[in-house]
Amino acid sequence: VDVREVSAAFLVAFQNASLLEVSGGDTFIRDYDECENQEHDCEPGASCRNTLGSFICSCMGGAPRSPPEYSGRPCEGDSPGNTTQAPGPSLVPGLEQLPTPAGARAASVPGTSQGPQGPPQRLSLTEAVRVLCEIEKVAITIQRRFLQQESIPESSLYLGQPSCNVSDHNSTHVLLVAGWSECGTVVQSNMTSTVVRTTLRNDLSPDTIIHHLKILSPIHCAFQNDLLTSSGYTPEWGLYTIIEDLHGAGNFVTEMQLFIGDTPIPRNYTVSASDDIKIEVGLYNQNSNLKVVLTECWATPSSNARDPVMFVFINDSCPIPNTHTHVIENGDSSKAQFKLKIFSFINNSIVYLHCRLRICMDSPGTTCKI
Repeated sequence: VDVREVSAAFLVAFQNASLLEVSGGDTFIRDYDECENQEHDCEPGASCRNTLGSFICSCMGGAPRSPPEYSGRPCEGDSPGNTTQAPGPSLVPGLEQLPTPAGARAASVPGTSQGPQGPPQRLSLTEAVRVLCEIEKVAITIQRRFLQQESIPESSLYLGQPSCNVSDHNSTHVLLVAGWSECGTVVQSNMTSTVVRTTLRNDLSPDTIIHHLKILSPIHCAFQNDLLTSSGYTPEWGLYTIIEDLHGAGNFVTEMQLFIGDTPIPRNYTVSASDDIKIEVGLYNQNSNLKVVLTECWATPSSNARDPVMFVFINDSCPIPNTHTHVIENGDSSKAQFKLKIFSFINNSIVYLHCRLRICMDSPGTTCKI
């Protein structure tokens, strides 16, 4: 059955459901963009173009060049239109490097003629908003073209509460920022993730009358709590209310430091066999509300954390007996510490240390302490 028929049938059934009171004018089905959300399996170097219910992978050079063992979707010849190049999302821009509006046109090429240009394509809220997830704050940018299109005044926008309104702007975008502890922002953390939630609204009006499109869109940022950190390298339309889920993702940045006593050990430092070393693992930007819990630590003779030759000395957050390991701090703050007696691998002069950890947040009834 064609995907359009499925969508139409589902929408009619939803609007006619006897157990629900549905506002027909506010009900619609929007296609999920696998390309924009980086949820496609196009080969590296290919481009992704969204279609209704699916997507198409296009070869950048025009000819398929997938290796025979590649398991993803094969690419096809060059295709016109907007595409997203694989792999991985682009760098998140700051306000000085805000994304180019979708309506901007490339400079004309001498010797070529341009046909008549139709009216600019209307933007949806999802297309106009970019969510920027950062440690201790959530920020969003909104294209001014969308605000002009819907006659929304910049002064009516805010995140959660009116005090978190527009904090900066340029000729093409406006910026709104809300701290994790500001304007009713909700932070929830469990064993696997930390989720930060707020809401984009625009119902501020000095005369209590709203003459423009009303926005009430939930925003959430998800951070993965289970991390691997290692020493030596970095793991690397009309007066309706819009309720669209706007989301993004962020990354916790971790670091590992080695000490003799309280003195940091520089890289490639030779340690005496009689020394005990103290190892500290934590968040690069330390926040007192976030706790670091070590779950597993091990050593390898190479920088590969999955080297088959390994020596495990912490497992399930506890030191393994007879490994000369003493845990000083684990789950108490934004850093964890343990002491380790010096050892070496036979015929190897370098030891690489690796720790798996999770980010935790204390809440009523639960604690991060081990």
